Amino acid sequence: MRKKYDFDGFSINLTLSTDEDGYEMWCAILSELPNVAAFGESPTSAVNELQTVWNAYKESCKKHGDHIPKPQKPYVPDGRTAIYFSDDKDC
Repeated sequence: MRKKYDFDGFSINLTLSTDEDGYEMWCAILSELPNVAAFGESPTSAVNELQTVWNAYKESCKKHGDHIPKPQKPYVPDGRTAIYFSDDKDC
């Protein structure tokens, strides 16, 4: 069964980064909130970690009375999560 993700309409950029030793790590970032990011050894693990980070970010906002951001424009209107693969090395 496929895991359902809920990023509240935000899209995800998924990038494979390689460090100077050749170690590869996947980086998942909420496109509109680049400070909300996570890493993993596979695309799935990076997105799973990003879900955890996004949930913790929202809880922190609620706890401190901060506004929880909304996407500028929902990218996928039917509620699915859009994931974009990038070859950008500046993850």
